[in-house]
Amino acid sequence: MKKPNLAFCLAGTAAVSLSVILLLIGFYSFNSFTKKLVYEQLFASVNDIEALRQYSEDLSRAAIIYAITGDSDARKKY
Repeated sequence: MKKPNLAFCLAGTAAVSLSVILLLIGFYSFNSFTKKLVYEQLFASVNDIEALRQYSEDLSRAAIIYAITGDSDARKKY
């Protein structure tokens, strides 16, 4: 049985090592991209929640003002 050539073994090891390194870099990039998307979605959700909270407060304020004063402007807002 013939021994494998040393250069062939080194080339194979280098190819496997390079593949592993590229795979890790790809995984890291994908993971960073995914985290960025998650944070962007979280930020958008927080903005939507804040807008809904503000709208709810405005609506409640208009309803209370209308109930207490009978103001027609408050009724239009309500």
